[in-house]
Amino acid sequence: MIPFYLINCLALITVYASGDAHPGASLLLAASFLVSLACFSHAVFARSLSATSFAYLLYATYGFILPGLMQLRSDRFYWINNSVRRELIPDAATLVFVSTVAFAIGYFARTASARPEPPGTTAPALSVTRSAALSRATFAVCLLAFAYLAVNVQRYGPLSFIGTRFTTSLAQSAGAGGVSGIGLAFTLTRGLAIAAFAISGFVLWRMRQRDVLTVSAFGLSCVTLAIANFPPALPRFWLVATILAVLMSAFSGWFRRWKVLLFAAAPLLLFFVFPVLQAYNRRSESLNFEVSLTSPLQSMLHGDYDGVQAAVNVMGLVGESGLAFGGRLLSSLLFFVPRSIWSGKYQPTGSEAADTAGYHFLNISAPLPAEFFADFHYVGAVLGMGLIGWAVRSLDDIYEAATRPLVAMVAIILAGFAPIIGRGPLLGIIAAPASSLFLLALWFILLRLRLGRGGQTRDRPHAHRAP
Repeated sequence: MIPFYLINCLALITVYASGDAHPGASLLLAASFLVSLACFSHAVFARSLSATSFAYLLYATYGFILPGLMQLRSDRFYWINNSVRRELIPDAATLVFVSTVAFAIGYFARTASARPEPPGTTAPALSVTRSAALSRATFAVCLLAFAYLAVNVQRYGPLSFIGTRFTTSLAQSAGAGGVSGIGLAFTLTRGLAIAAFAISGFVLWRMRQRDVLTVSAFGLSCVTLAIANFPPALPRFWLVATILAVLMSAFSGWFRRWKVLLFAAAPLLLFFVFPVLQAYNRRSESLNFEVSLTSPLQSMLHGDYDGVQAAVNVMGLVGESGLAFGGRLLSSLLFFVPRSIWSGKYQPTGSEAADTAGYHFLNISAPLPAEFFADFHYVGAVLGMGLIGWAVRSLDDIYEAATRPLVAMVAIILAGFAPIIGRGPLLGIIAAPASSLFLLALWFILLRLRLGRGGQTRDRPHAHRAP
């Protein structure tokens, strides 16, 4: 672990030496990177899979803090460089530092207190009634996800799903309905597809429920996922969520064997491979394979890594509008309530802060520390990120034990969406993980209903062992 940490410190030195602007704030971000890197290194080399920790910390360390440091040292920002209020940069850097330290405290406190179950722990045996109920509930939710996909393929056409991001966006824009309606339809389709695969894959491969209905459900979910989440058509956060759902539910053994190599190489993929794929998928000519490549340092100045700039915007928003005292977080949790009913519902924090800063383009991120700060100032950022650190590590432990399948599936889904949840804004992205969690909740309800109807006392045990 130490060589990995030191190699990444060389990357920090390279970024820090790229300029000389904002020395005080840059030192705070450099310290934040070292703290976050310690957490990320632990996740990479931990004996457990630690996929949720890895996914969140990959964004926090390499998608938020390190690019933010690059932007500060060079004094170059992607979204209207001249509109960035430089006098608020030290406050934003302080927010990043204290929230990163709070996350690390929560993360390592949970790590120290955890008592993981020994390898080979077996889950309780299932009765015949429970086994049948599990298979039927799994097949029902996979069939629902497939049916919803079929409806949208019929409505928008297969080319809205199969193609590059450019070609599918053209096909989607030509479909019926407004922009928001189309976006919601595709968000639900992709979220349900991920959840269906996670559920069926976990039941089939980790719970070892091998019967006709479960195998059929898994096959149905594979078809649904392959069409709804066609990789070249996906934004990066959907691609990450899809990949982790597949690996954690159906290929957990292989994933564990190659975990250290995959996790350690992830920063290289982020700055070398993903930009190439992104340029290819956004090209305007379907047969044009020419892409524009930039150096990793230059790519850190892109709008995809606007977290620190967004934090500066939020500082300005709070200075002008005051704290929301939970209003923005509540608006995110109740995202499904229409504004016609709730007139006081907030706009996405990143968009509102960008509007306050005078931006014309408002689709700006709002990392979790900034979300907590906008509601409860530094106290909210410290307590909120401490809880996030504890929760992230707890999800890793729950997935590892596998004795609570429902919560383990929640861990699979949240691991996939952890980077986009960390990037935010919450109100702008919450529908994606919520759609997956909705199908998971429906699966649990169907399972309990089936169990409630069948008698369990006369059933003989049906062997079931969790890996």
